[in-house]
Amino acid sequence: MLKFGIHPYLQDIIDCAGQLLSLDKDAQVRRAALYVFIRMVKSMGIEVTELLPEHLEQMIALLQKVEFYDKDSLIKHNAYELLQEIEQLKNERLRPNFL
Repeated sequence: MLKFGIHPYLQDIIDCAGQLLSLDKDAQVRRAALYVFIRMVKSMGIEVTELLPEHLEQMIALLQKVEFYDKDSLIKHNAYELLQEIEQLKNERLRPNFL
């Protein structure tokens, strides 16, 4: 992902998707915004915890809010799944590598 030069725009992408996810009334738009987060985390993998620590905490707070308050069950489920994946990546980063 970074080899395509997207790193300078990550904050803008996170801000834009976050605003759509939290403020838009249309479920399809919120689903699309959440999909942006899903693809970002999946494509960056463990790097997401190293390159975006301050953005990651912002994203986690938003996902927790969405998981709890959103009316769309698919959005709630996907937010929960993404939170679990982020938590797993954070734990993976903390695990010592003895090999």
